[in-house]
Amino acid sequence: MVLPVMERLRARLPGVETPLLALTTALKAARKAGEPAFGFADFAHLSPGFAAHGARLLASNSSPDVAEDESRAYLGINYCELEERLGPASAAARFEEAGRAAFYPVVFLGRVIDEIQPDVVVATNTPRAEAAALEAAAAKGLPTLLMNDLFDTQLEPVARRQVLPDILTVLAEPVARHFLAEGVPAERVRVTGNPAFDRHFTDEAQRAGATYRAERGWEGLRVILWAASAERMASVPEGERLDLPMEAEARLRAFVGAHPDTALIIRYHPGDWHRFPPPPAHPRLHVSPPGEEAISTVLTAADIVVTQASTVGLEAALLGKPVLTLEYSAIARDAFSYAARGLSIPCHTPDDIARQLSSVLDGLTASAGAYASDGRAAHRVADLIASLAARGQ
Repeated sequence: MVLPVMERLRARLPGVETPLLALTTALKAARKAGEPAFGFADFAHLSPGFAAHGARLLASNSSPDVAEDESRAYLGINYCELEERLGPASAAARFEEAGRAAFYPVVFLGRVIDEIQPDVVVATNTPRAEAAALEAAAAKGLPTLLMNDLFDTQLEPVARRQVLPDILTVLAEPVARHFLAEGVPAERVRVTGNPAFDRHFTDEAQRAGATYRAERGWEGLRVILWAASAERMASVPEGERLDLPMEAEARLRAFVGAHPDTALIIRYHPGDWHRFPPPPAHPRLHVSPPGEEAISTVLTAADIVVTQASTVGLEAALLGKPVLTLEYSAIARDAFSYAARGLSIPCHTPDDIARQLSSVLDGLTASAGAYASDGRAAHRVADLIASLAARGQ
C-alpha cells in the first residue's frame, strides 16, 4: 500500500524525499523492492540501554523474515520505553500479559521524527508503532495522514484512537460512512481507494490475464476462481478445518464438469495450499500455486470469484467482478461477511453454490457497487500528502 504512493509522490514532486521507516517484516519487503528503507536498528542510538532487553527477548520473539539486529533493536527499544513508562515490575507484568501488544513507542518515534525532520508523517492503520508515530507527529504540530487498508479493524479500531490523523484515506464510500458514524470528523475522511490494489488495473495485468487464459485454451470460457483457506476459527475443531473448503471445491469441480463453457482456478491461501490434496486432472481445471502465480494475473483471468471471506474476493469486487461468498462458512459467520456489506452474493447452504453460479454466469452482473475502483488510488493519496506538505511549510 505504501510503495505505490511513494512512487507517485516522486513523479509528482521531483526531488521529494520519502524516508521510509519499514517495521519488522516490512523492512525486508521494502528493501527487496529497491527502497533504502530504515529499521529500528538504524535509530538504536536514540534509545541507550536497549541492547540487554533486546538480547533477552530475542530467543522467544524472533522471525526468519526479520534480521537479528533489527529484532533486537525493535524488542529492546520498545521494552525500554515500556519500562520507562510503567517501571520495571509493572513493565514485566504487562509484557507477560500482552507480549508485543504492550509496545507503544511514542517517545522513541518522536525522537526519530526529530532526527528526520519530515514535513508530513504518513502511516497505515497498524495499531502500535505506526499509531505511535502519528501521535508523536501530532504532538509536534506536524500534519499527518493515515492510509486505512480495508475496513475498520475490529480489535483496535482506528476510529477509537485518542489521536486522529489530519487526513484518513479509506477504501470506499461505505467505509467512509462507517468512520463518520463512529465520530471521525467529515473533513478528515477521504475516499481514495487502496493503493495496494492499483496493480490489478494496469494494462500489464490485463494482458497477463488474457495470456493466462490463452495458454490453457480457455478463450471464450467463463472462468471461476475459488479463493479459499482452511476454516481457522476457534469454533471449528482442528481436524475439521479442511472439510468445508474441500466440499465446496468438489461442488465447484462438479459444476465445471457439467458446464463445458466454464473453467475453474483453485487457489488456496499461501499458508494452507499444501494441506489440500490435488484434484483429479481436468483440461478446464488449474491449481494456482500462490508463490508462483501473481494474484493480479489470476484475478484478471477470472470472470467470477467464489470465496469464504478472502481478501481476493474484495479485490475482485474492486475490479467489478461478481463475488459469491459461502455465508455458512465459520469465517463468514464468526469473523467477516462480505455479503453483509453488500460486496457479494451470498450462498447460505452448499446447494446454493451451483444455483447462484448459474444465475450469475447467465448475466455476469458485477456486485461491486460502491466498492468499485479505478486503479488510481495512489494518485489520490499522493495528492493529499502533497497538500499537507504545502500546508506544513
